[in-house]
Amino acid sequence: GGHLSQSQHAQLRLQAFRLKFRVPVSALEALQYVYPSDEYPEITHFSVKSIQATLRRVSGYVDEKYDCCIRICMCFSGENSNLKECLFCKHPRYDVTGRPFQQFRYLPLTTRLLGLFKNPETALKMRYRSEFKEENVGDISDVVSGTNYRKLCSTKVGIGSHTCSYNYFADPHDVALAFSLDGVSVFKKDRPT
Repeated sequence: GGHLSQSQHAQLRLQAFRLKFRVPVSALEALQYVYPSDEYPEITHFSVKSIQATLRRVSGYVDEKYDCCIRICMCFSGENSNLKECLFCKHPRYDVTGRPFQQFRYLPLTTRLLGLFKNPETALKMRYRSEFKEENVGDISDVVSGTNYRKLCSTKVGIGSHTCSYNYFADPHDVALAFSLDGVSVFKKDRPT
């Protein structure tokens, strides 16, 4: 954490605007040439990298960078972290200067969940699962009234070969996650999605 200057506040508002309206980085940085620097110093003296550094400093969140195939075939992580080329399309991982052709940034799930719990408004919304009341028993009106979720609620948690003494989602602070994948190619294609 830490105190933010007026200029840093303005820059973070610019970043929020960029993200909300999907403004490209190049367009945001072009604002520096549209407005006179003496009238709008917070717009004309910044870089997206400096905004991201400020965000990391005040939030305490640190993202992780992973190399991936330029054609989005695979990520060079885990057992593939030492590979020099893509297993699928054989494209090299690094350019002639030794830099990866493509990287993506990842904010770990634990960090995201902690952020949700630190915000009182979202922490209240996250209690929805534990406070959900079925209006008509037997009707499925929400994911938490579904068969799979209900079955998990009456099942002891298993970790490897060990069975715990408590059930899934027994604690109101437990988090149920649902995943939806976008941009993942499930069929072999000649080009990335």
